[in-house]
Amino acid sequence: MKERFLKVILFLIIALPIVILSIGAMAKQPEEKTAIETETKKEASMSNFTIKPKTQRESAMGQPYYIEKNTERYEQYKEKHEELSYEQVMMLVNSDVDIAHYTKIKTIENPADKLVLCNKNNKLPNDFVPKLGTYKGQMLEVTALEAYKKMESALNKTGYSLHIRSGYRSYATQKYLYGSYVKTDGVSGADTSSARAGHSEHQTGLAIDIIQPGISSSTTLYTANFQNTKQYAWLQEHAHEYGFILRYPKDKSDITGYIYEPWHYRYVGIDAAKIIWQEGITFEEYYGQHVVKK
Repeated sequence: MKERFLKVILFLIIALPIVILSIGAMAKQPEEKTAIETETKKEASMSNFTIKPKTQRESAMGQPYYIEKNTERYEQYKEKHEELSYEQVMMLVNSDVDIAHYTKIKTIENPADKLVLCNKNNKLPNDFVPKLGTYKGQMLEVTALEAYKKMESALNKTGYSLHIRSGYRSYATQKYLYGSYVKTDGVSGADTSSARAGHSEHQTGLAIDIIQPGISSSTTLYTANFQNTKQYAWLQEHAHEYGFILRYPKDKSDITGYIYEPWHYRYVGIDAAKIIWQEGITFEEYYGQHVVKK
């Protein structure tokens, strides 16, 4: 009897720790299972998570030419021109293209700057006269003149030549010319092809009207024919190399305010001209992106 009792005690001593460990393991399994399930769900959730892409508007606001004070104007212009990207809208609004012509005129503070924006919303001081040089009876701002000479020399090597029909014009001269257009075409008609006094790029000395030699500057033939000449084709490919741009391109009158003028070129410097040529944009668009100050 005593021997049997001792065997029971010995069995309990050996078996009890095993039973306790088994019970602990069974209790731990649900915790581990819950932890694993939680981690699995977390991983699944992360794998399905994607960063919401920025809207076009949000991306545009990150551009260096975004001007906070123009935000409301951006929105209003975008509503009227849904076909434009927000980037395009900002460039145009920054250049005041959204403002009706001659309604909120700003006086230009830096008229001698080669990147000056002179148009229907930006006016030169009446008495502004740039530093001028003379070439073949026409005057141009001295830097623009030297660039033009190089461009003309390069074109001459192809067997063709150019003639400057008009370069610098004073405030008084432009006032007279615009008045003559008004008498013929009325104010609305004149405004499509002629600048009011103080608003002409010709007063900056940076603009030139070019025609092919042999065409009378007193006729309208140069306006219709120049775009069909070898000279025009050459300028389209090489003018930017000398710092010149076609200032009033075809189908851009809603931006520039003027009809297509294949003869009107503007000096802006080689760097700016290259960008404008490569991107196929107007000077207003370039100005609103690269020049305008916040």
